[in-house]
Parts: sequence; structure tokens; C-alpha cells
Amino acid sequence: MYKKISLIVLLAVLLILLLYIKPFKEPEKPNFKIELILPEADIVGAIQVLDLLKETSELLVFNDVKSRQFLTYEFTLSMAKKYGIDLQSNIYLFANDRGDFGFVIPLLKSSKLENVFDRVGMDFEVTDTLIGKDRVYKIDEEELFFFKRKKYAVIYKGDYFSEMHKQLTNKSRVIRKSWKTLLSNPYFKNEHLVMYAKNEKLNDTDLVNEKYNGIRPAPGYPACPDHKEKDTIWKLLDVKKNTQISLTENRAMYPAASVSGWYFSHPKSRYFSVLNKDI
Repeated sequence: MYKKISLIVLLAVLLILLLYIKPFKEPEKPNFKIELILPEADIVGAIQVLDLLKETSELLVFNDVKSRQFLTYEFTLSMAKKYGIDLQSNIYLFANDRGDFGFVIPLLKSSKLENVFDRVGMDFEVTDTLIGKDRVYKIDEEELFFFKRKKYAVIYKGDYFSEMHKQLTNKSRVIRKSWKTLLSNPYFKNEHLVMYAKNEKLNDTDLVNEKYNGIRPAPGYPACPDHKEKDTIWKLLDVKKNTQISLTENRAMYPAASVSGWYFSHPKSRYFSVLNKDI
């Protein structure tokens, strides 16, 4: 009798140990960090899409952008929910001077993206192949690649997909150098669109002498004769609040030594004139 009771008690104790103690002893799997798979590149950036859309909604109307209904916060959020895209997190972009670029997009439910392939296949000829454990889709005429994993999807355009795929599918122990520089910058934490180019190290004199890659066209010059575009820059960047630089009624900048414009960092970019019919 006592042996049976002892056996029952022992089994009960073992069951308690299995149910309550064992789970706490099992090592927890570390949370996936998308930053650890981001590839090294010449230019890297992070976009908070929903916040950016909220901030630029008035500009779409102000500039009478065509099809702006597809660039609204509400429409973009509905599409993200439909296809399982996590727009509460950053979308990451990368590009290289050799001409290739891509996006890394966080996902909530990767299975919902299957519908995208069917939709794209209606307009383009899409081929697919198996690389490792990834089903990679390609639009041949555009040299555009796409693949997804449980937590993220990748869109890539260029001639170096094999090289980039290795980085994008092999988690690094630490955030790669260019991304660490971007993501650790305290001034970027509250910005909706931030970018970093690692190849240029210029002092103030170099910047004044325009020794950087690319061009800086500005409102009022041949590339954009209309000074009204300054209004767009001032609204988008909240220039007066952030720099104390203001515009006069005639859209002259004050203080007078101020400059503004758009920077295009591609090494092959060149100045142009919209008044020149030959360009």
C-alpha cells in the first residue's frame, strides 16, 4: 500500500518537474534582428514609411502629384496588411557605386506575399529558381530579383545577386560597419528617412567647392527655374524651425549666405537645363 502511494507521489513530483521546471531551463531562442542580415554597401538608408507618408501628404496635394491616392497613408497601410508587410518597422535600402541596389522589407506574415507573385506574373515574365532554401523569383527584362524568408523579404536589382544573397541570408554576429554608422547616429533616431554614404570624407572647404559625388541643382537655376519649389523644400524639412533660415516674399533666402537644393549622389549624375530642348 505504502509502496503504491510512494510511487504515485514520485510520479506526481516528476510530472511537476517536467511541466514547470524544464521549460525554464531550456535556453530561449534569441529574437531575430533584421539589422544583422543587412548587407555592406556604399550607400545605406532606413525609411519609416508610414511616418514619411503622414509628413508628406500635404506636399502631394501642394504639388498636384498624379495618382497620389496610391501614395496616401491609408492606402499604403491597407496594402501592407493585405500582403503581410510590417510597416511599423523600418524598410532598409542599400546601393553601390557599381549600379546595383535593393530593399529589405520586414514581414508580419510571409505567406501573404504569394499573391504578389501571381499579380506580377500578369504583367511580366517571371522565372523562379531554388538557391539554397530560397525560392528566388526574377523578372529577366528588368534584372530584378525577389525572395522572402519568414521575417523579411528582399527586392534586388543588379548584376551581383549571388554576392548579395550570401550576405542577406547569413546573419552576422554584429551589425555591418556602414549600417552601424547609420543606425547608431543619435541625430537620425527621430527622422523618417536617413541615408549614409561611406565613400566620401569631405571637410567644409571640399563641400563648398562641390568635390562630392553628384550634383546639387537648386530652385531658380536652369534645372529648376521655378523658385516656388523652395516652398516644397521648406515644408518637407521644416527648414525655418530646424535651421532658422527663412524665405522672403520673393523666396530669397535669409540670411543671404544660405543655400538650398537637392543632392543627387550618383557619380554619373550631371547638371542639366529644362530650358534646353536637346537634353
